[in-house]
Amino acid sequence: MVPQTKPAVVIIAFLIAGFWGGGSHLAHAFSQGAPSQACPNMRPIHGANKQTSPPPFNITLSTEEILPYQTLTVTISGIQFRGFMVTAYSSDFPLGTMIPKSDSTKLVCDDLSVTHTSQAVKTEVSFDWRAPENLVENTLVVFKATVVEERLIYWMDVVQNAPLVIVETPVVTQGPVETGSGGGEGGAGGGAADDTTDRVPAGVLPTPGTAVPVTTPTVTDVGTKSDGGGTGSRSSDGTKTQFPGHLATDAECGRTKACYHDCHADGTCTFLISWRSLDEESLAMTIRYRLPDPHQHWIAVGFSRDQEMGDDSVTECIMHDGEVKIQQSFNDGLDNRYLDDKGAALSEETGSVENGVMSCSFHRKKKYPRDPMVFDLDDDYFLLVAFGEGLNGNKLPHTFDVLPPVSPHRIDLQSLDNVHGEEAPVALLVQLHGALMMIAWVMLTSIGIMTAKYGKPMFPKVNPCGANIWFQIHRGCMAGVLVMTVAGVVVMFVQCEGYCQIPQIPGKSQGPLHPPMGLLVLMLTILNPIMAFFRPGPKAPNRFVFNWSHWGVGVLAWIMASFAVLIGLTLERAHAPPEAIYVLVTWGIYHILILVAMETLPRPLSKLYSTVVEKTLQRGRVYNLERAQQDNLGYMAEDGNTTEPTPSLDNVVVDSDKKEKPDKELTREELKVQRMLLMVHCGVVVTLTFTLLLVVFLYTPAGAP
Repeated sequence: MVPQTKPAVVIIAFLIAGFWGGGSHLAHAFSQGAPSQACPNMRPIHGANKQTSPPPFNITLSTEEILPYQTLTVTISGIQFRGFMVTAYSSDFPLGTMIPKSDSTKLVCDDLSVTHTSQAVKTEVSFDWRAPENLVENTLVVFKATVVEERLIYWMDVVQNAPLVIVETPVVTQGPVETGSGGGEGGAGGGAADDTTDRVPAGVLPTPGTAVPVTTPTVTDVGTKSDGGGTGSRSSDGTKTQFPGHLATDAECGRTKACYHDCHADGTCTFLISWRSLDEESLAMTIRYRLPDPHQHWIAVGFSRDQEMGDDSVTECIMHDGEVKIQQSFNDGLDNRYLDDKGAALSEETGSVENGVMSCSFHRKKKYPRDPMVFDLDDDYFLLVAFGEGLNGNKLPHTFDVLPPVSPHRIDLQSLDNVHGEEAPVALLVQLHGALMMIAWVMLTSIGIMTAKYGKPMFPKVNPCGANIWFQIHRGCMAGVLVMTVAGVVVMFVQCEGYCQIPQIPGKSQGPLHPPMGLLVLMLTILNPIMAFFRPGPKAPNRFVFNWSHWGVGVLAWIMASFAVLIGLTLERAHAPPEAIYVLVTWGIYHILILVAMETLPRPLSKLYSTVVEKTLQRGRVYNLERAQQDNLGYMAEDGNTTEPTPSLDNVVVDSDKKEKPDKELTREELKVQRMLLMVHCGVVVTLTFTLLLVVFLYTPAGAP
């Protein structure tokens, strides 16, 4: 006997509560310190906004002035808190070395930041900081912190009361001064190469023998402090540079040079890559990127044989210490690694940041047989573009909340094409995976479980292939779920060439839960039919153990799969519009309503049905008796004979064949109502499932390109 529905109602209600409470973000706190994704902006990946009230914390320093390469103690104190992250800045650049003083702190972000090692409650924590030895006098240093009181309650930009001042400059022997060389296609203007590069960060002296790039007054100082909360910075002539910068289309694209870009109808672009063939051996390329803020950033273009990341030759430009470096790397699967020779096949390299636009130009040899990871540019390739923030000259992982653009077709680098970049298309196997899982867990599981729960007494005489119809429906649906779940997992292993790893995205920290949750659902899905194969007989004394176990494993798998589908719809790789979430939440709420209806409506509806039927029958019998009386009266008037008196209408009683039954046993009329509700349920679930599929794969929101 299948258990009563009350536990199922509670579990499904919990599922919907989870949809509402955690559908938009499943918060994930880091109990062992801040992750590397927090290094650029020190923002926790907790799925919540920062507090806007004054922070209840203080940062105090053991001294207000310090010599280069000296050490001081930094202390954070205030109300009880669980986590923190602190970085020292000068002109928006992190600097110095953090030194933990206890096991409660550790280093992150290339030793530039310090964070907690556990989420134990604390009211004070201290650590040391050593100043760089190449700081000029009167350099100001600000210690900036993010402090987490609880998982969803945190403050950012907590600073000490007064900046730390560097009071003395060490003697440093300055190396030779070199100017940037020309060449390539040019800087941000797209013409001849600009022979200027960015200056080193303000307040930092070059180490002995380091080349110092010369700048002109028009070049933005990458190392200057932002104005107005990070919306602008000062260039070397004192003018303010606004961020994000302005990058316009190039009228020469498709005429004198080839271009790949994402320019919009209003003429603004986020990136613009242009190139032209110089001769049979090399081409000149310029990469330009509109900077969103004054921080360090990078942009990379990948030459790929398909539209997926993996086995791609990559050329990248990255800001570091006031310069723009150009280097080569390779996408080995989903990992990017630098080549042994970062300058392989490159020459005439120049870079600049001007008016909020990073630009780098270089010559690239078309053939480079010394390294197979540097592709032959005589061939045609898809172009992949990615960008993100940098730290100490290294790339931080690019964000996945917006998929990197990819060219719609292979590009002949010898031609003068003008190609518009598009968001990476959804892979066919990803679409297949989503369709299989939605059909299996949104439609088939719902029909199979509800039929097993409510279908047993409804069709007692319908026994196709020797088994009752409810069992055939249940077994067929759950077998379909098993096949589709296995197929869905297999296609993703093929797509990812192994186990799929989903990166953490600020505000969408639930993403990494999708793969392990899917594997757990797969194991439960395989376990349940194995349990059913060894189930005891209907009269066995321990049959109830099997009933509860079979039911519990099935419902648990259903709930986890529903969450996995919900998380999958939030992943950018799914390309699902927000309306898909609304459809799935509607599906969850509907299941609460239909369970309540199946448990509470059959009896009142059957009584209403019986009342209507009885009244209809009574009216029919009354009508027949009235006709009979009229016929009898007419007959007596003609013959003068008498007959036995006709029964009075008041004595008419409609017999009912319904006998009172125990409360838990359904009457025939109640079974009819449940049968009708079950058929309605199957139709609603099928409709919602195909609505969800249409929304995910075909629907385009209003205003979408």
